[in-house]
Amino acid sequence: MAYQNPTPALFRDLEEELWRGVRNPSRQWLDTNLAEDFTEFCRFGHVYDRDHMLDSSGNDVEVVFPFDDFAMELLAPGVALVTYKNTVTYQGKTSGARRSSIWIGTDDGWKLKFQQATTAAD
Repeated sequence: MAYQNPTPALFRDLEEELWRGVRNPSRQWLDTNLAEDFTEFCRFGHVYDRDHMLDSSGNDVEVVFPFDDFAMELLAPGVALVTYKNTVTYQGKTSGARRSSIWIGTDDGWKLKFQQATTAAD
């Protein structure tokens, strides 16, 4: 087992690094941390795959840290569910979303396999 012990702090760091990359994409970080079969269901109904994430350019997104209601649950050895609420400002509009991520422990570390967002009530 090459991946780090799953702790809420570890996954908070990984999720925050991911969000910092939304603003200033690091192809290397994404390439290292996204699973080969990564899928995202965004809150607007779009479905994104790993290639889309690797090819996306920077967005003018302001993200509020730390995330609210952050939780991590180990579903099985090497499988972690992370949930939280985050607030972003994009194109002058501020909105919140509830997010869930599934992280898989691999010989190369933790990989983000799946992420889904649902618009949060104001």
